[in-house]
Amino acid sequence: MMSMGQFSNLLPILVFLGLALLVTITLAVTTYRKSAVERALAKAKIQAVQARIKKIEADSRERVRAISDNVESLESEISHKTAQLTLMQDLARDLGSLESREMIPKRLMSAVEKILDAGEASFFLPTADGKKLKLHLAYGLPAEVPRDLTINMGEGFIGYTAVKRVIMARKDFEKESNIVRERIEETTHSGLITEICAPLYFRDELMGVLNLSRLNVCTELEKVILRTIASIGAMAMENAKLFEKTQHLADTDGLTQLFNKRKFKELLEIEASRITRYKDIGHMLSFIMFDIDHFKSYNDQHGHPAGDEVLRRIGQLLRENTRQIDIPARYGGEEFIIIVPHVNKEGAYRLAERIRFLVEREKFPGEETQPGGKLTISGGVASYPEDANDTETALESADKALYAAKRAGKNRVVAFRTDMAAVTQS
Repeated sequence: MMSMGQFSNLLPILVFLGLALLVTITLAVTTYRKSAVERALAKAKIQAVQARIKKIEADSRERVRAISDNVESLESEISHKTAQLTLMQDLARDLGSLESREMIPKRLMSAVEKILDAGEASFFLPTADGKKLKLHLAYGLPAEVPRDLTINMGEGFIGYTAVKRVIMARKDFEKESNIVRERIEETTHSGLITEICAPLYFRDELMGVLNLSRLNVCTELEKVILRTIASIGAMAMENAKLFEKTQHLADTDGLTQLFNKRKFKELLEIEASRITRYKDIGHMLSFIMFDIDHFKSYNDQHGHPAGDEVLRRIGQLLRENTRQIDIPARYGGEEFIIIVPHVNKEGAYRLAERIRFLVEREKFPGEETQPGGKLTISGGVASYPEDANDTETALESADKALYAAKRAGKNRVVAFRTDMAAVTQS
């Protein structure tokens, strides 16, 4: 058993050990609490980082989606513009191959419908005197717009654009003065709407005016596209006009302005093929041949310039007194010929007699020196199938009839008869 003395000696040690234990426990508790706070802070940081990562991921997905949408939109726009460019290239190639101006407005109208997606379009051509614009082609126009509409130059949106010579959108008209705008509005047909309007000019010549409305979009890009289309169209119309002039020179006798012999034979082949194609429906074709009586004598007495004037005037009489479907030609020298489709020999004879009478009545310089005091012509008429089984034989028959008219005293028309072959060959 411990004595009091011994306990007293141990007390300080026990107190020290107790304090040490208390400190240790306190430190342990403090450390534990600190670790819990740190863990909580660490956990909060982790959660914040995770939340930020999730936000970054969400933002990234949204940005990727937006970029993807933009890429798709750009791809669609690029595809659309590529299609427009392809169509414009096709248009330029197509128009460049056309030899007739009549087809060009139709191709232009088709192009603006496809390329610019115009719901309404109209094409105007200038009149011969250049004072008006006449509606030539249109689609999508309301019924109230007359199809024979004419517009005075300078009036309305279309006439004003033609005079100003620049492509104009609706907003461009709004930049004009109040007086000009009022004048435009007052002179525009109520059913004719303009969103964008382009004149077709080649150098200083107005070829036409394109008017568009009901476009899905009408920006500066659409103006550029329409300006390009108008330029291509104007150049194509000029090229076609030059081709037509060249073709006319190649096909026409320069003196009489009738078809020349080469073109006549070409057209005769077309008529012959048409006869073959429509043989079963009774297709008729008549020929009239003319020859100027005593023409060599007239030339010898009055000179070739006077003779040329006679040929020129007779050519004019033939042009003025034949139908649009008839084919009058200078066959050579003082000989003329006319193909008369869908007319029998009797009808062709009446036409030939009328032309003979008009020539006889015409006053030619120095004709008093001709036999009978008048410059005259003789004519021969024959028809297919009445006088021949083919066009070449019918043409030969008309020539035989002409020979018979010459033998009978000239200044007359003779219709072919089957007994002429023996007479002319004798």
